[in-house]
Amino acid sequence: MEQFDLRTTAAFLGEGWSSAELAGAVRAEELDKIRRGVYGPRGHRDAAARHALEAAAACVVRHSDSVVSHTSAAVLHGLPVRRAALAEVDLTRWGPEHGKKQAGIRLHRTRVEEDEVVEIGGVRVTSLERTLVDLGRVEPYEWGVVAADAALRRQADPAVLTDYAARGNRVPGNRRLLAVLDFADPLAESPLESMSRVSLARTDLPKPVLQHQVLDATGTWVATGDFGWPQCSLIGEADGKGKYVDDPGRGRTAADVIELEKQRDHLIEGCDWWVIHWGWALACDHVALGARSRRAFRWRGSMVA
Repeated sequence: MEQFDLRTTAAFLGEGWSSAELAGAVRAEELDKIRRGVYGPRGHRDAAARHALEAAAACVVRHSDSVVSHTSAAVLHGLPVRRAALAEVDLTRWGPEHGKKQAGIRLHRTRVEEDEVVEIGGVRVTSLERTLVDLGRVEPYEWGVVAADAALRRQADPAVLTDYAARGNRVPGNRRLLAVLDFADPLAESPLESMSRVSLARTDLPKPVLQHQVLDATGTWVATGDFGWPQCSLIGEADGKGKYVDDPGRGRTAADVIELEKQRDHLIEGCDWWVIHWGWALACDHVALGARSRRAFRWRGSMVA
């Protein structure tokens, strides 16, 4: 990641800017005020990108002795997080407290060793493994799994994670962390798939096979489904809203995507498999997802039997 393009009030004043000129540049949308005393270039940013800038700015202006951690570190590492958790920047500091608590900062008081710190965009951040461990202890279980699946896909070291958990028996939330690590699976390819895994595990359905390959009668690959139940030839597909939007970069419209999905489903069904689809609403509701899957499971089971 490139360095964050941030400048302090002091830096501008040192170049001869006045406070009035700075305020005018913000009003004219030539500069973006990231935090009090820190500015960056204007630009469209999603919630995660804005949070990353705010985390970097928090370290620049008053917290150079801190390390970005927890949700904020997860954002900088590219891990999926809850939108609600982006309301404040997470910093970890070890040592005697000094200064007033600053608005928008969620300060954690625990030790972070130097070998647990990496630099991203010029900002000191907890390592991928340390970040996941911190999240697994404080975040809801399902979001811990979402982050853990993604971290393992990004080559987080399972041995390091296991060691952290083994040494943290007395740390609050460690039991939840152990459960998250035990359930985590890098084969889940998206946050939606991870959330679906958690919800399906809370039902009485058999455990699905992740990234299940559907083959035709000759053994030729036809498709790979997000979830597969070979015992009844059923494929489950977790489809986010982003899948059904125009994609000018690929020269595809939403209608093209829907048509391609229908064609793919037809090919799968031609191999005597059945396909069910769901989105975020069902993925976050294990009762509803269980009912949806169970109906198809029983129907396909009776057909196969």
